[in-house]
Amino acid sequence: MNNYLTIDELKSFMGDRWSDQFEDMAETWLIPYGSSGLRQFFKNVSLSLDDMIESGEIELIVVKSVLAEMIASSLEAQSDNLPFGDVSQMSQSAGGYSISMSGLSGTNLYLKKAQARILGLPSMTISKLTIN
Repeated sequence: MNNYLTIDELKSFMGDRWSDQFEDMAETWLIPYGSSGLRQFFKNVSLSLDDMIESGEIELIVVKSVLAEMIASSLEAQSDNLPFGDVSQMSQSAGGYSISMSGLSGTNLYLKKAQARILGLPSMTISKLTIN
């Protein structure tokens, strides 16, 4: 199966956020794994992403954009520029509000609800692909 995104397209998408240290992980793992993961999300609801692209039901540029966003988020999570540093766990509450974070790892790809809607997937919870 072909990947939906090239390394050059990812670099272009990320612009100033791109770092050469990302290249090997993105090209070797995240792009192929993310492409296969998107295919699997569609298979899980008895759809074929490749067929939908071929028929024009979904534009390839939309798939590229969603995948690039997923990968960029993952790559940025492993950089030193995280707003909370290397978060492994955090919990904070005040009054009736609370925030909880855990495990920001560069080996996870997340398909957010908004991204799933853009792709035409039915409602689902945020989905995570983990690379071990």
